[in-house]
Amino acid sequence: MSSSRLVEQPQGFRPSLPDTGPGIHIDGAATPESYKFDTDGSTTPEYYGASTHGANTPNPPPQDWPDRSKHELTSTNSSQVALNLSAHKHSLSIDEEKQKAAAAAAMMPNEKGHIRDKNITFRERISHVTWAWFTTSMSTGGLALVLGVTPNQFNGLQTIGKTLFISNIFLFILITVGISARFAICPQALRNSLLDGHEGLFMPCFFLTISTMISNTQIYLVPGVEEFLETVMRDIFWIYVAFTLTLAVLFYWFIWTTPEINQKLHADKMGPGWMLPIFPIMLSGTLSQVIAAKQPPQDALPIVVAGIAFQGLGWFVASCLSTIWIYRLFRTGPLLVNVRPAMFMLVGPPSFTALALIGNAKALPENYAYFEAHPMAKEILVVVATWAAIFLWALAFWFFLIAVVACVTVIPKMSFAVPWWAFVFPNVGFTVATINIGKELQSGPILWLSTVMTIFLVIMWFFVAGAQIRAIHLQLVLYPGRDEDAHQPQVHGHHV
Repeated sequence: MSSSRLVEQPQGFRPSLPDTGPGIHIDGAATPESYKFDTDGSTTPEYYGASTHGANTPNPPPQDWPDRSKHELTSTNSSQVALNLSAHKHSLSIDEEKQKAAAAAAMMPNEKGHIRDKNITFRERISHVTWAWFTTSMSTGGLALVLGVTPNQFNGLQTIGKTLFISNIFLFILITVGISARFAICPQALRNSLLDGHEGLFMPCFFLTISTMISNTQIYLVPGVEEFLETVMRDIFWIYVAFTLTLAVLFYWFIWTTPEINQKLHADKMGPGWMLPIFPIMLSGTLSQVIAAKQPPQDALPIVVAGIAFQGLGWFVASCLSTIWIYRLFRTGPLLVNVRPAMFMLVGPPSFTALALIGNAKALPENYAYFEAHPMAKEILVVVATWAAIFLWALAFWFFLIAVVACVTVIPKMSFAVPWWAFVFPNVGFTVATINIGKELQSGPILWLSTVMTIFLVIMWFFVAGAQIRAIHLQLVLYPGRDEDAHQPQVHGHHV
């Protein structure tokens, strides 16, 4: 063994490793973790604040190294030093085990293998309310709309629909307060949510919820207060069109010109969420057919024209994106198991376009302007719209069947994710389109089919709502690392 003591190092330099002599190994004598490589390849102790360039180096802080009097090695005390270091390490191990045990006491696994944290606060959980949560109120409002127009009504169904509509207003306010609290708690979360190529695409769901609330207002509230709300609904329609058209332009431009987003979007990984920014303006066609029917001719005609125009815009853009979606299916197959219900979103564009064509044709004013000069024009347009709607219905049915097969084949592997609400909202359009076609063809079987579809829609709403409540309880959602914000900077590093 070496008989010399370790040489005292100048202040500000890394202490040398102990000279253990030949054949002797001491645990913990490896290079400390804090010695890391700089960009130029040299090593620098991070806790010294030293620079490899040698300039402006601050005085070193006190180091947490073992007492030299106990841990310097000589030829005569190596065994004692080894015992001291071993005892020190054992003490640290005991402390670590106590900390792990305390943490484990506050955690318990749920049935999906995730860890449930008993100590997580309400503030922490509300910090994970994402834009995707508006799919909850969007789908609830859509169900209320279906109940208001479905055939084969029974006593009390309109009351149920109105109750659901009013409840959805409170649900929308609750989610809005929740996401506002998230942004208040962590201001950078707003920017990060919009720059996130996953969560950001759900932001238009906020406007889709507003669309359903406007439609339900016309269906459930206006019949009793026509004179008061006639002008209000007209103005609301034009305000909605202005906002959603702006959204459709600027949001896509934002995606195309923001590297943080578009560099992560690849055609072979395309998701149905790419269509969401165009959906709000597309649904102006759904709004126009509800509102224009209750407006005077001079207001109804511009509303119908705008509704058809922007419905066509939305359908065309969605159709272009559908080709990318089919390309993705050929390249990489369907979506991941938990979010596979989002495949039902492809049902939406042809379905809502089909119902908008028929509804707007029937809402056209008679004997006014163009239709005064062409008395048969409205009747002809209703016929054309009906058969065009049947044409589009078949496309929606094809997308519906593909989504059903994709989900049925993985049922045992699925666990809840917020995009499960795609089980409901796109099929709202599919159901209402079926209702409109059945009414125009005066077909009892088609109308009964739409009634069956309505029943299944109600069942799916209860199923998804129950799964969401259960997921909240099991901390599968509203938890760090388990929501659409999982990869955002303010959440990174807090995964369980």
